[in-house]
Amino acid sequence: MADPRRTFQRIDHDPPTIVVARDGREWCAAIDGRSYQSPFLVRVDRWVRRTLDLTDRAWVNYEFRTGDPHIDKLVGDARQTRLAAYLADAQAQEAARVVLLDHYSRALSQREVGVLLCLSHQRIHQLRAEMERADPPGAVDR
Repeated sequence: MADPRRTFQRIDHDPPTIVVARDGREWCAAIDGRSYQSPFLVRVDRWVRRTLDLTDRAWVNYEFRTGDPHIDKLVGDARQTRLAAYLADAQAQEAARVVLLDHYSRALSQREVGVLLCLSHQRIHQLRAEMERADPPGAVDR
């Protein structure tokens, strides 16, 4: 399962594309008529996130224009692949949780469920513990 420090907190279904271009020694971005420039890309990223009211872990749909179309394409391809991998991992996590909720898998050992889901028995233990904290046994729905 994904390392929570390296996952995206939120993915909008149709996020706006933010164009960030290199202009001489500075990176430039514009959102809704406002613009920002900095020699440091990380500062532009912070400005974009503040302007869009996003956290550090929210996905931003950037289109980078470095001045080299070949690099721009490589970066775009890498970002799209990263997003697809994240979405697939999120789907796999949800599917694993559904399996863990099933009575059949509750009767199996952590190692057996790990083999079924292609996860370590330690990760199965973590997922079961997370689910236990979220919905302890004997809790009454109101």
